[in-house]
Amino acid sequence: MTAEAFVTMIWEGLKARILQQECLQLPYYFMPDYGRRRGWLEDTDVIGWKTGIERRSAARIIHEILRRELEEPDEDSWQGAELLKDLYDCHTCVNHVAQVYAKGIMEPMEEGNIFGMRRELTEQEAELIVLRIFSKEKRKPPQKQHIQCRVAVGLSMREALNRISEEMQAVLIDVRTPAEYEEEHLPGAVCVPMADILRNPRSVSNDCEIPLFFYCRQGYLSEVSANCVVEAGYEKVFYFGLQEC
Repeated sequence: MTAEAFVTMIWEGLKARILQQECLQLPYYFMPDYGRRRGWLEDTDVIGWKTGIERRSAARIIHEILRRELEEPDEDSWQGAELLKDLYDCHTCVNHVAQVYAKGIMEPMEEGNIFGMRRELTEQEAELIVLRIFSKEKRKPPQKQHIQCRVAVGLSMREALNRISEEMQAVLIDVRTPAEYEEEHLPGAVCVPMADILRNPRSVSNDCEIPLFFYCRQGYLSEVSANCVVEAGYEKVFYFGLQEC
């Protein structure tokens, strides 16, 4: 399945909606330009227009179309996508793959709990995917009973600092912006902004059993970051705020 053929299949479902919103006639040959302008096609997609499309690229295109054209919000939880063995093989694709998996649009490959990032999409897969994009009742999200329902532990700043002093390998992570970190941060803390954590939770540590302590000003950003890391399979995750509410 080439990138052109796959995107054209989706385009047929989008065309009526786009024409109505844009109030213009948009012939087929303008489709790549429209996709790039809207942000769901990249230059690399068009360069490889006539070659096979990889599943990771298909996931990115689908996710961006859902967000930008169909205005479908992201899932609050990755719904078990963290169990995909190759989820982090492509750091820029993590959220795209996790979202289309959690929504039940794309499923793992038959030979195991593997998404198949670099495997080319088949025509049969493409037809089912396009059907699920526009028909939510046809989607097949992962079974909830197989999802690990764990959350990060919230602590007061005093509790957190006491536990950190007792943990020899604890990592203290400031999830604010680099500018806020440079202005003031706790001794020994490393700066890993929340945006980077959401893109790739595994960026914080290669050891899933090491104690991780996240903090921000009031604890809101650190809670989101910490729970994202928990979903990625980390075992000892805590969060707190510098200003107690």
